[in-house]
Amino acid sequence: MMRFSSDKDIVVFDLDDTLYKEIDYLLSAYHAIADAVHLDVTDEMLDWYNAGKNAFLCLLGKYDVGLSLAELLEIYRYHEPKISLTPDSDALLSHLRWKNIKVGIISDGRSKTQRNKLKALGLEWIEDVVISEEFGSEKPCEANYLYFEKKYPGYRFTYIADNL
Repeated sequence: MMRFSSDKDIVVFDLDDTLYKEIDYLLSAYHAIADAVHLDVTDEMLDWYNAGKNAFLCLLGKYDVGLSLAELLEIYRYHEPKISLTPDSDALLSHLRWKNIKVGIISDGRSKTQRNKLKALGLEWIEDVVISEEFGSEKPCEANYLYFEKKYPGYRFTYIADNL
């Protein structure tokens, strides 16, 4: 098990599918869309998604929802999600915070979407957040990681993510 010390470590996390399950965000968005169109379509949208279909196009093709594809995408991207940290993530973050170990996040995506997720997860206390849209980059981009190495010279940098 890796041990961290408060004076020489920074632990940086990916957000999606690392600190919470991204499928929970999808479900939250589908619920928000169902509420917006006043139809009980969350499960149907999930079925379309699981079948590899575009759930938005299927929804528009089957129902007269009164919204455009662009409006459905806006709800999906910018709703206030109902998501939570996985128990392991919550425990690890609480431990790191309790030990005064520096914590950061590198996440790919739109600023507003990712910031809404951080707020919903109660992670606004994390000061060092690199969101690709805000940095004008995408993951993986060396600049996203070098931000932490440059800001914290001499620190041991640990990155925790769900995939390479």
